Amino acid sequence: PLGTSNGVWSIQTVYSGFAPSFSNTTSANPTVSFNNGGGDVLLKWEVRGSNPNCTGGASDYQRIRYVPSANAGQDDFACYDASASPASMVLSANNNTAGTGSWSIVSQPVGSTASFINASLPATTITGLINGAYRLRWTITDPSGICPATTDDVNILVYLGCQTVPLELKTFTAQ
Repeated sequence: PLGTSNGVWSIQTVYSGFAPSFSNTTSANPTVSFNNGGGDVLLKWEVRGSNPNCTGGASDYQRIRYVPSANAGQDDFACYDASASPASMVLSANNNTAGTGSWSIVSQPVGSTASFINASLPATTITGLINGAYRLRWTITDPSGICPATTDDVNILVYLGCQTVPLELKTFTAQ
């Protein structure tokens, strides 16, 4: 901002996503954090001179656009009864409040016809799963093109034909 004079930061406009928080609104160089995901905001630094209660000084505006890094969730496996073929699974990527998210299939078993119910939702369902390994990619893209796209992959192992084995509980006593 304008020099290192006394001043105060304020949020002027939230274009998309969430408003950030400041480590210190009266510091010329605060840490700005988007704790709830990304955001596209216009910030104002208003110079207050030697008296922090005075207003009407020079102002400097900064537009910040933060798109969070993609996170496709934890690798997972699923065991289904053979009658569940083909199977489905709910995915759990991070939210994309300031960007556009999209799921894609990087690799899948031969013969799979897997597809997403809605590839733009972080918690979509993938259907048509058969036995084998899948690599799925979550990509978050900044619609403005200012921030680079980020990707993250999740590996899913699907087992069909699993059987439930009843357990017999035994009680042991120490002698």
